[in-house]
Amino acid sequence: MTDDPKALFDIAYSKYTSYIGDTTDEIRGLFEKAAEAGSKDAMYYLGFFYDKADGVPEDVEKAIGYYTASGTPDSVFAIGVLHYYGKGFPQSYEKAYSLFTEAAEAGSERAMFNLGVMCEAGTGVEKDLGKAMDFYLKASEMGSAKAEYNIGTMYRDGKGVPKSPEKALEWYKKSAEKGFGKAVCSVGMAYYHGNGVKKDNYEAMRWFVKGTELGNKKSEMMANMVKKQMNVISSIL
Repeated sequence: MTDDPKALFDIAYSKYTSYIGDTTDEIRGLFEKAAEAGSKDAMYYLGFFYDKADGVPEDVEKAIGYYTASGTPDSVFAIGVLHYYGKGFPQSYEKAYSLFTEAAEAGSERAMFNLGVMCEAGTGVEKDLGKAMDFYLKASEMGSAKAEYNIGTMYRDGKGVPKSPEKALEWYKKSAEKGFGKAVCSVGMAYYHGNGVKKDNYEAMRWFVKGTELGNKKSEMMANMVKKQMNVISSIL
């Protein structure tokens, strides 16, 4: 077998992503070999396994050790999450924000998104909807469906921006195209209520069915409700 760190990581990651269920000893062993060869990404995943008790008993100390040794943007973000929840460290939103900032500047989409969440809510920092929007827009550029959903919601509710159902729908659709269930449901709701678009129950139903397929419970509820309404109308006509 090769001793190239990237090749070893690719083998481990391929096995991991194609396996359904808790991580097996075999898969974890492949990540360990990649980590021993110097793969920083493999070190992150080993930290993740111990952090989330994926195939191993939870061990936050080991998780922190692997995350620290890795030093990748994802690892810095993960350590920030531990500070956010007070897991393995004293709870500190301020420290979490600092680590999220470091990770975001290094290219972490999730960190950029969570900076937006913290600024929008005023968690650990002064509430600032303008900064929240800036972080969400940057996260969107990095591919974050969740950020696009939150941008849509800010336009829907007029939070920090002029209220615009049309722009809300535009951003919900961007998020929905990435398969984010809540955004798919929100597109359906826009068509159902006629917010930012002409009311269209058939189009709403199409989106609700799609959301249901993605496991979104509200979409499932709405699909059933719209179906009943359509059945009532067809029985009258």
